[in-house]
Amino acid sequence: MKTSEKWCPEEEPGARVLEIRVHGVNNTKPAVMLDADQTQLTQISPPGPTAFWRLNTSAESTPRVPPGVQREAYSWGGLVRSPDAPRGQQRLAAFTLAFQILALPFRIGNVTIWTRQLTMPGVTGWERIQAGATAAAARLFGLILTLLFAMTAAIVMIDLVALQCVVGRETCFLIPDPIPFLTTQGRVLAVASLLGPIAAVGALAYFAKRSRKTYDMLGEHTGTLGDNARAAMRSADEGGYKKATKRGQAIIAHAAFWSNRITAHLARVHLAAAIALTTGIVALHVTAERAAGLCQESIDACAEFFVSSNDRALSSLFVAAVAVLLLAVVAACALPTMAITQKTKGGGTGPALASWTLIIASVLVYAGLFIWLFLDTTEPRPGERSLFGAQWLVFVLVAIAAGIAATGLVWRRDKVRQTVAWAGTGPAIFMTLSLGLAVVTSAATITIASILLRWRWGDLLADVPLAFAYPGGLCAIAIAAVGVSVWVSGRRPPRRTYRVREEAWIGPRDISDDLSGRIESARRAATVYQSVEFIALVLCALLAAALAVGLVIAGLTLTDRPTSGFGWLPNTSAIASMVVGVFLTGIVYYFTRWKPFSSLVAIVWDVACFLPRTAQPFGPPCYAELAVPQLAQRILCWLEKVPARTVVLSAHSMGAVIAVASLGLLRHAEGPDEKPVLPRIALLTYGVQLRTYFGRILPELMGPKVLGVFPARMPSPWGSSPWSSDDDTEHGGRDIPRTARNINGTLLPGEGIRWVSLWRLTDYLGFPAFAGWRRYSPARGGVGSPEPAVLENEIDRYAEEYRDDGDEVDTHSFYERSGAYAAALTDLVSHLEARVGQT
Repeated sequence: MKTSEKWCPEEEPGARVLEIRVHGVNNTKPAVMLDADQTQLTQISPPGPTAFWRLNTSAESTPRVPPGVQREAYSWGGLVRSPDAPRGQQRLAAFTLAFQILALPFRIGNVTIWTRQLTMPGVTGWERIQAGATAAAARLFGLILTLLFAMTAAIVMIDLVALQCVVGRETCFLIPDPIPFLTTQGRVLAVASLLGPIAAVGALAYFAKRSRKTYDMLGEHTGTLGDNARAAMRSADEGGYKKATKRGQAIIAHAAFWSNRITAHLARVHLAAAIALTTGIVALHVTAERAAGLCQESIDACAEFFVSSNDRALSSLFVAAVAVLLLAVVAACALPTMAITQKTKGGGTGPALASWTLIIASVLVYAGLFIWLFLDTTEPRPGERSLFGAQWLVFVLVAIAAGIAATGLVWRRDKVRQTVAWAGTGPAIFMTLSLGLAVVTSAATITIASILLRWRWGDLLADVPLAFAYPGGLCAIAIAAVGVSVWVSGRRPPRRTYRVREEAWIGPRDISDDLSGRIESARRAATVYQSVEFIALVLCALLAAALAVGLVIAGLTLTDRPTSGFGWLPNTSAIASMVVGVFLTGIVYYFTRWKPFSSLVAIVWDVACFLPRTAQPFGPPCYAELAVPQLAQRILCWLEKVPARTVVLSAHSMGAVIAVASLGLLRHAEGPDEKPVLPRIALLTYGVQLRTYFGRILPELMGPKVLGVFPARMPSPWGSSPWSSDDDTEHGGRDIPRTARNINGTLLPGEGIRWVSLWRLTDYLGFPAFAGWRRYSPARGGVGSPEPAVLENEIDRYAEEYRDDGDEVDTHSFYERSGAYAAALTDLVSHLEARVGQT
């Protein structure tokens, strides 16, 4: 069975309108999405991480489903995390959450390349140079994250386990003494290097390869979608999505955008770099240790060491490993990852040849070191030991990554910076956040390993490199300070809220004073959480300061410079590392059962995993590469069979991003009558962040010009309303039509499709989708008009903040049960029926 055929189940007769509900980041269960019992649902898709569910006959007879409507739900949450693992799988859930936390810096770092200035085809001169330089810098930053991950594994396995526990004969928990096979120091280092950093990065490469085959499947579709994807991959060249953008098409509407297989080359480069790094650091340690020991005996013995053929081979392996590592750095900067061509799948192109050459070279160099270590007869000698060069190597890697992050301040050249997130410094924000989390998790991982191995609560910094310990400890303090501040503000929000028009209220006004007070409290709390852009700015400013101060103190300490004025820092960093380590241990062991925290981690995870892997190939897979084609294919299956059929695509929160992308994929699809299918589709969204978050952070992908909406401004943490400047200030949007009814822009040019979006003041994660609540435009009156006309906006509608059947305040969920949703669905169905009848 072909991929596309699996999502074309047998249809039930009688229905003419298909309503597909798509959940958001909270991974809402199908029964909740369809407002029915599980016994009233039927799964209509094959078993897997995604599924389409349908109301069966008994459920469709209820008044909740309008006549002639077939209601289905698309569940995609299993692509990124397991939904509510049973009690017997708690250990698996714990390991999954631990992996999510450790891999989160990879995913955040990957966002960097998408937040930079994405140039259009045909640019020349300085713009083209800057575009290439920023892409190379983003890939270099991603490579450094991989090397920091490898160094973390190297310190745990080579330094703590091999050198201290086995070679140094220090008493360690779960490490037997002696180990029968590991009778020489060389064998200990050989096995530790293989099972440590190489195995860790190799596992990342393996899972990345599997996920590419599982998620990247648009090219295997039969029918229209597959044909478009294959044609796009054949026609795309290394300059980017030229064919699509030349005719004004949005990037996410390009079929090849969801068939990103070229990162296989970059993954091999990262693996080769990790192998070369491991080879170099082990060879350097053995060389330095042997030289130091001989030089302590006599000058003649020291001189003989440097001229002996055996040890010259070891030094040559070190030089070769450094050369391979430098070539991997050059390759990571030069390899294209934004282009998708048919040739890249065959492996015969230049990038494939270069990446495989680096892999072979790194493996050969490491094999030479492994054989040398295995044949070395030096017996383990007890004593004080640490991995030579690890301190300085980690310091250099973190310092280079911090320098690249600083350059991210000037990666964008937006003319109107108020309409772009963080005034165009998004790349610096994401790289700082990624690096801060990386050093924190590395310091915590090494701290946990040290405690578990030795059961000693002494000086925790003795085993943690200073470039991890000092910046990591300070970054942990910064994260904790911001987290506590947000939590306190959410518990006791300031008296500030939106100013909303009277007609926004829906439902009876004679509510109780208690319910009215709780609604007002929920509104004020929402204003705190809706200031996430400002919160992220404060957090990244503190992380940048923590990284700078931590690196300076680490550098002074490594060079034996006086640090008397910072005597408090070592103890503070040690305590912070211990707290973070214990906290992560608690997450792994206990907090997976605590719904609020596990949901929070999952939300950050889902949002970060939407974009394809281009700068960092080892992050979690891009679920959109599978979810977007599946949703588009299900819609196409319904519309291709009967020309009179229509679809209402209903999406909540993050599901709206998937829904919008699927509409772009259907832009050139045709039905059995050889007419476009888009006119037979309507979009209903609720609790969305399309305009305020995605439109500001990713303007070239889902910005105002792509969706045809007004640009949004950053929320203010001061004043009576966080969105007063967005509501009242004129900015941009001159080419947006006066009457807003459809989603169009460059995503769906022309008339587009009918769009209705619901929001409420109590929703901490939902916003108006087209414009601020009070939006004025001089378009009707013209320039110089004394009274600007009110812009007609039929997209944004206000939803009830409480339920009529109870005393509950609704926030980000349960839009589907509101009267506003039922009214919007009825209007869209009537619009589609009238449109189909006219054609």
